Amino acid sequence: MAIVSQGSLAELSAPRLFATLAGRAFTGELVIAAGGRDYQVAWEGGAVVGARSPHPADSAAKIAVTLGVLSSTQAGEVARLLAASPGHDEVDVVAQLARLSTELVGRLVRRVAGARASRALSPDAGEFTVHDELPYWGNVAPVDARWVLYNGIRTHLTIERLARELAVLGDALRLRPGADVTGFGFGSDETVVLDRLAREALSVAPVPPELDAQIAMAMSLALLLTGEAIAVTAPKPVAPTPPPAPAEAPRPISQPIPRPISQPIPRPISQPIPRPVAKEPSKPTPVAAAAPVAAVAPVAKPPRAPARAVRRAAANADQIRELVRERLALLDGGADHFALLGVAMDAPPDEIRRRYFALARHLHPDRLEAAGIADENKDAQRLFARMNEAFTTLTDPDKRFKYTQIQQAGGEAVIRAREAATEAAVRRALDAEERFRLGEMALRRQQLEVAVREFEKALDLNPEESDHHAMLGWALYVAAGNKSAALPAVRGHLLAAIDRNKKNALPHLYLGRIARMENDLAEAEKHLTRALELSPGHAEATAELRAVQSQRPTKPPEKGGLFSRLTKKP
Repeated sequence: MAIVSQGSLAELSAPRLFATLAGRAFTGELVIAAGGRDYQVAWEGGAVVGARSPHPADSAAKIAVTLGVLSSTQAGEVARLLAASPGHDEVDVVAQLARLSTELVGRLVRRVAGARASRALSPDAGEFTVHDELPYWGNVAPVDARWVLYNGIRTHLTIERLARELAVLGDALRLRPGADVTGFGFGSDETVVLDRLAREALSVAPVPPELDAQIAMAMSLALLLTGEAIAVTAPKPVAPTPPPAPAEAPRPISQPIPRPISQPIPRPISQPIPRPVAKEPSKPTPVAAAAPVAAVAPVAKPPRAPARAVRRAAANADQIRELVRERLALLDGGADHFALLGVAMDAPPDEIRRRYFALARHLHPDRLEAAGIADENKDAQRLFARMNEAFTTLTDPDKRFKYTQIQQAGGEAVIRAREAATEAAVRRALDAEERFRLGEMALRRQQLEVAVREFEKALDLNPEESDHHAMLGWALYVAAGNKSAALPAVRGHLLAAIDRNKKNALPHLYLGRIARMENDLAEAEKHLTRALELSPGHAEATAELRAVQSQRPTKPPEKGGLFSRLTKKP
């Protein structure tokens, strides 16, 4: 392993570093050391093929729980298994416990890799090292670096940091002719900004008031760093008579990598030519004198096969065709491995082995060719492959035990139906998570109506998620003009959050905060204390509890407040 570049994030920020590696089709490993933690990203041909993050939220179990494919109890089991066997891959353990299909495992692996790689953009200070050796962290389908770049910029960079990054690039930008923006994962929220860029230059210092500043600045930074947009001077009001001045040439991006990343040209491996080893002279073998050409006798034609052999070959071909038709009917009818081989479910391994070889010898490609069977539709090939699968499964004790359990549970059709239902649930959970994330972002930007709408969509898609109920309850209270009238609905969602996850501190935090705001200090103290019991050291709950204790009167009130009466269950 060789270090091809290293430096400080103060000289080259993480977003610039990501864009540079992607643009150069880099293959190797990027390591960012910040705050005593290491963020690692594996690259192949400019795409992300693996990542590791020290943040607990980026664990495969946590992401699977967030997506709704793994329960909190199963997540604890994942942690126990990994602690007992540290060498196991976390995604494999999650997939085994959640019984995920191959497609869902692939999506989960890509989601985990993308989230961890995006997290590597969060450090604002630290050191980076680029190696030319690609680590192997499992079979991960390549993740578009543009998606990782924009997702990390939008999720982990503050407005202030975005402004600093954009300040050295320019105060306005426009799309490059023929720009390709398909790889960034832009959604409906970004459409307004794209429409503006398609018509004219966009100012980012400041961002036009009708646009979302966070989205516009994040998109601008990602587009400028990847070269899909170019920096221009800020658009100015156009005078009525003179034509508009042409756009300035794009400003060059400053601060290159301290040590340029260059892929070393592989040198051809030259192997020494082996010297000829002297052999002992062997005794010459007497060779008969060649006969004159004219004396060579013509080669006699082979005798014609007897009619009996022809009939025997035809009989064998008919027998094989009948076998293929019979077994294919079983296979297409959904027969299990036992029925396909023609053995009982309790048949011993020796009987299964004898039966398999008795059938398979007729279906081997060499036997088909000898019998003159073309197998144009690949029916015999498909049948032979499934019989091999049946033999491998039924002669392995562990595989046979699991397969027998599946058959006793209803068979593969039932399992496939369950997998299809699980896949549909995963898709809904992915959509719910996206809506939840958009709601959190809207709430931070004080877009209260948008936040309520997004949390409601998240709850419709995944009504059993405790956090969805908790955040919707809090957003409804904050957005309500008449907060007293909104309290019953708010209370309903927060109590539903507790019912779905009694170990979730978030609904208790909001119940305590709302009770404090409604001047029901006893109720507030009860819920905030419970939040700290569930999550010791919780910063917001600690601050709220101190505020409640500072407001506590010397003499307790005679009657409880409105909120305490609402939170009491009938």
